[in-house]
Amino acid sequence: MLDRLDNIFVKIERTICVITFLAMVAVVLWSVLCRRVLMIPFLAGEELTRYLAIYSIFFGTSVAVKEKGTRRR
Repeated sequence: MLDRLDNIFVKIERTICVITFLAMVAVVLWSVLCRRVLMIPFLAGEELTRYLAIYSIFFGTSVAVKEKGTRRR
């Protein structure tokens, strides 16, 4: 029962890692597009990217600790 619940949480954490990373990439691309092409500043881009990176690191570390930092082969 607890193993199944733990597996569900690991899947959720992995999904959050992927979503935060993709959101971080999208924010950086949008920030560059706004600055270089549209000539308007996107002021929240840097801070939003910073917070997304922090959450990605937190959840990624949690997944790595649960898997003991090794890749399954």
